[in-house]
Amino acid sequence: MKMQTIAAVGGLLITTTFSSIAFGQAPDAQEPGKKQKQFSAFALSDQSGTTVQDVTLEGATWGAGVQWRKKSEKGMLASGIDLAYQPIGTLESEVTIDDNGTLTDGTLRARNQYLTAHYVLRLSPFNGWFQPFAEGFAGGRASVLNTEFSTADATLQDKLQDAGVQEWGATWNYGWGFGCRLRLAEGFYALARYANISSGELDLVTDVSIDGNGNVNTTIEPTAMPTSSVLAGISWDMGLKKAKRQAER
Repeated sequence: MKMQTIAAVGGLLITTTFSSIAFGQAPDAQEPGKKQKQFSAFALSDQSGTTVQDVTLEGATWGAGVQWRKKSEKGMLASGIDLAYQPIGTLESEVTIDDNGTLTDGTLRARNQYLTAHYVLRLSPFNGWFQPFAEGFAGGRASVLNTEFSTADATLQDKLQDAGVQEWGATWNYGWGFGCRLRLAEGFYALARYANISSGELDLVTDVSIDGNGNVNTTIEPTAMPTSSVLAGISWDMGLKKAKRQAER
């Protein structure tokens, strides 16, 4: 599988390089341009599976994130960072606490969620209305496991007091992906990407219970992380108006 991945990425790099030369956009044939800054906001869903065909939108859990890229206006390579939040499952059950004869009904929840941070290198050979790209990334994931017990008449303050972080964890993370930006208006684009991810395990809550004193007990086990990711969002180029004013002068 690793050899197939390396071969696929290598083939893609060679193909895009020769394509850019064919379209007159080889990096050596142009003078270096000004730096272009790109900012994106997106929704994403990390899932199990190793190919695009394994991705499903039905019943998917969605998170959110932002990305920032910097590249030469006429260059092919961009670099930047991705930051994202992804919920990956909530355990929920209706329970009754017997506190010395006093019965209290409530809802017990345990939330599995993680934060992701990546450094990204992107190959994007075209600067027109349609901008396909391939990218590689490396970074880490940090899990935040949260539990909460709330009653039907609990105030927001009560819920916050009854919520607690049970566990923190972190692991390595790297992968590759491909996608495109599609121009909607001057400087604004629709963004879509599929990525294949390799990652270490993270501890997740697999069972949760509560005793008569209100103490929450959790079972936490190392769990394999999702291996595919899809994202869709909006991207825009920053500083276009300033660049136009400078060009006019």
